[in-house]
Amino acid sequence: MNDLRPGEKVTVSYKDAQSVLIADQVKQDPMEFEGKVAAIDTSSQMLTLHRIGLDKQLQIAAGCIIILHNDMPGTLADIKPGDHVTATYEIPEGVPTARQIAQTSMEFTGKLTALDVGAKTLKGKALFNSRKFNVANNCAIVINGKTDGQLGDLKPNDQLVFTYDTINGINVVNRIAPREAISEPATTASNHSPDFGVPLSYPY
Repeated sequence: MNDLRPGEKVTVSYKDAQSVLIADQVKQDPMEFEGKVAAIDTSSQMLTLHRIGLDKQLQIAAGCIIILHNDMPGTLADIKPGDHVTATYEIPEGVPTARQIAQTSMEFTGKLTALDVGAKTLKGKALFNSRKFNVANNCAIVINGKTDGQLGDLKPNDQLVFTYDTINGINVVNRIAPREAISEPATTASNHSPDFGVPLSYPY
C-alpha cells in the first residue's frame, strides 16, 4: 500500500462480503499524454505539451524521471521546446503532475544537403551517413532560439540536429535545430544561395 500515492489512477477488484467491500487487487493505471513540448519553465517546474486541438499543462514533480532516446537517463535540462515526448502523470489534489517524461524521437546531426520546400522533404549528411526526411506538419524549426521558423529559413550546408520518428519506414522530422560549437575544415566552394529569402528547392 505504501507504493500508492494520492492522485494515481487505479482499478480496484473487490468483493462484497455482507455489505463490506473487500479489495483483493489494486492495479495502477498509468495516465499518459503524448505531444510536442510547447513550453517548459524550469523555475516554476511547469511543462506545456501540444498536440492537434489540445494543449496540456503539467506540474513537474520533484524527482521526475527523465528518459532520453535509447532509454538513456537524463535531466530536465535535456528537454527542449519542440521535442516530442510522452509524459506519465498523476493528479494529486486535482493538479496534473508529471512523474516521468520520455523523449520519443531519435536524433540525427549533420549538414543540410538538400531541401524541397514544396514537397516538404530534406536531406542531411554526416561523415559516414546520410538521411532523408519528410517534414511533419507541426515540425518545430528553431531559429534564433525560437521554434516558429520556416523551411525557407534553412540554408544549404547548415549544421543541424534533426529530431525524428520513423513511421512505416519513413523518417518524419518533428524538430530541426542548429548544432552548436561546430568545428569543420573550411571548404573552397560554397553552395549557399545568393538570396536566402527565396525558398530553396534543389535536387538530391
